[in-house]
Amino acid sequence: MTTKKPQLKTYLTEVNYIKFKEIAHIENRSVSNLLETLIIQKIESYEKQNGEIKIKNLNIIDNKGTINM
Repeated sequence: MTTKKPQLKTYLTEVNYIKFKEIAHIENRSVSNLLETLIIQKIESYEKQNGEIKIKNLNIIDNKGTINM
């Protein structure tokens, strides 16, 4: 299934990637879904301590997920 959501790219050690995949498997999630969930939790935690992060001029170009801020 394709998506128009923005994508992130990261580099991990092989050990960390394998462990992360295992956690996703145990929680019956995809790696992508687990990562999105962790990002959401981090944003919520940050905003709880520091206030809402204001986003201005959020433009998604060509619906390809590129975000200009």
